[in-house]
Amino acid sequence: MTARSVTVQKPRLKRRGFCARAYTEGVSLEQSPQRSVTSREREHMREIGRWQQQCHDEALRAHLALPPRERLAAAFALMADGPHFQPQFPRDDEGPAAFYERAKKLGLYKG
Repeated sequence: MTARSVTVQKPRLKRRGFCARAYTEGVSLEQSPQRSVTSREREHMREIGRWQQQCHDEALRAHLALPPRERLAAAFALMADGPHFQPQFPRDDEGPAAFYERAKKLGLYKG
């Protein structure tokens, strides 16, 4: 008996138009009609973009109005509060005594 190789093809999904109502109203994507964007909708999205740009411009003007030291302090505060700047070990502000004591216990420092 010889082995035959059988190839199984996966069914290809057809891409159709996307409609947000398909998710909110429980209609499947296969049943949702393709709809073109109207000029009114485009203008509304452009208006939202203009509002966002105005907000960004106001924030930039307020930031640039600060003296350089305050800008740097604000930037550092944002960085330090961010998720990528979490210290790995809690900082001991009592001075280096604990550091040297631990080094002596581990045999790394003789002083």
